[in-house]
Amino acid sequence: MKLLTFFIGCLALSSCTVHKVIPISEDYYDPKTIETTASFDQVWDKVIDLFAQNGLSIKVIDRTSGLIVAERGLLPSTIELDPGKLKNPKAYAVSPKVRYATRDKPLYYELTGEWNVRLKKSDKGTVISINISNVEGKYVAYDDHSNAIVYTKHCPTCRSTGAFEENISNFIK
Repeated sequence: MKLLTFFIGCLALSSCTVHKVIPISEDYYDPKTIETTASFDQVWDKVIDLFAQNGLSIKVIDRTSGLIVAERGLLPSTIELDPGKLKNPKAYAVSPKVRYATRDKPLYYELTGEWNVRLKKSDKGTVISINISNVEGKYVAYDDHSNAIVYTKHCPTCRSTGAFEENISNFIK
């Protein structure tokens, strides 16, 4: 019986080992630029409304430079099922994943970041540049005794999925 318990324990532990970290594909980009025929003032008001309606607190707001920076906030996040195909297409950010023996999990979870929106007047209306910066995520590591330790660390490989930018684009139109 002890041998069977030992064997089942070894099997369970081996099924949880990390096989491979799978980086996200190159299909994601920062920043995104949107052009609209709407005036600077119209776009400015709509962007402020969008931030308010989505509960995004604003850290920096400067109408003269057209800059709006959100406070750090939680980013609904996802992983890729296949290159360019998201598990949750409505998520705002994508994390690399870790391939375990039985399933894939995000390398980073509970992603946070700051949205930066910059508006500029153009000959045709307004140009909106949007990017996400200072993305951090919780990362699980294990000590010598297999105890899980959670770290919060910068995630330079996490990217915007484009969903937030698409929301802004649709809201402006």
